[in-house]
Amino acid sequence: MTLDGSEKRISVFAFTIAFATYLVMTRYVAPTIFPDNSIQVLVVEYIATLGFFEAVFLGVLWVYEHYLFKKLNKLLDVGGNWHQLMTIGGSQSIADGIRHGPCVIFSSPEKIALSGENNRLDNTPSSNWQSDVSELTGRELLVLYHSEGSYRQDNPMRRGTMVFEILGNPPSRLQGHWSDVIPAKNSGTIEIYRDKSAYENRLAQIRKSSSQRISTGEKKSG
Repeated sequence: MTLDGSEKRISVFAFTIAFATYLVMTRYVAPTIFPDNSIQVLVVEYIATLGFFEAVFLGVLWVYEHYLFKKLNKLLDVGGNWHQLMTIGGSQSIADGIRHGPCVIFSSPEKIALSGENNRLDNTPSSNWQSDVSELTGRELLVLYHSEGSYRQDNPMRRGTMVFEILGNPPSRLQGHWSDVIPAKNSGTIEIYRDKSAYENRLAQIRKSSSQRISTGEKKSG
């Protein structure tokens, strides 16, 4: 386990708790329970030395990693199921330039990992993407990703970058932009919503705008 920043302070705290518990067990509890039996006291000390100290230490770290770190670092409380909306710059129409779908974010003291599914506006599958590396600095989240889609026969995989601003405390939305790097072709904006209703409302607005443009185009052509 690689600990950094506040996690190092937590590890020191865990070590202190474990060591204090070890001293209490070996210097006070065991002699009190077995005042006339030095062998049993030695057994207790042996068990504490081999396993109890480590168990307490790792136990405190486990509680921190799975619960406390999100309470103490609300900006890192991003784990769970989210919903994404992406635009593709230079598209001929709204329908061609929108991708949407579910997004899953995993968050721990060690890393943040993201993955998403891209569907077209008519809900047909387009591609999927997954983070390779992510780095959080303040409220800015930098992500290096790869994406792939079965429809891309000439180039089934792309790699690129995403840069997000984290909004809300705890976070409720990630807002930013993305860009393919290998090959350098597509780019656009991306929003990731924690609240499904906010995502659905925004998607409904986009669909309405798209249908109105299609209707307007049909009237003009007629």
